[in-house]
Amino acid sequence: MCAFEADVYSFAMTCSKILSDEDPFDGIDTKKELLKKIEKDERPKLPSNYDGLSKLIEECWTLNPSRRSSFEDICKRLITLKKEYLVKIDIAKTPHFGAFKKEDHERSKSKDVCIGDTL
Repeated sequence: MCAFEADVYSFAMTCSKILSDEDPFDGIDTKKELLKKIEKDERPKLPSNYDGLSKLIEECWTLNPSRRSSFEDICKRLITLKKEYLVKIDIAKTPHFGAFKKEDHERSKSKDVCIGDTL
C-alpha cells in the first residue's frame, strides 16, 4: 500500500470522528478484530445530512487503495462542497464557533450580513 492511499484512509477516519463525534471502531480491542471488520467492509456510520461529504468519505475509505480519491481530488471536491453549502446557507441557523458578543449574534440575524461575518 502506498503511503498516500493510507493517508487518504486516515483522512476519512478523521472526518468520520469529527462528523459523528465517535471514535471509529470504538470497542475493538485487537488489531485482528479491527482487520476483520475492515476486510468485511464495515465502516463507521456517518450522519445522514452530509450527503456530498459522506460520499467523498466513503470513497476515501474503500477497501481497495487504488480506488481511493487523491488529495488533489479531495481538495477540489471540498471546495465545491463548501460553495454549495454557502449558497444554501441560512444565516440564522448557522452554528457559531467560539465566543461571540451579543450584538454580533443580533447582527447575524439580519438579512444583509455577509457570509464571512458569521464563519
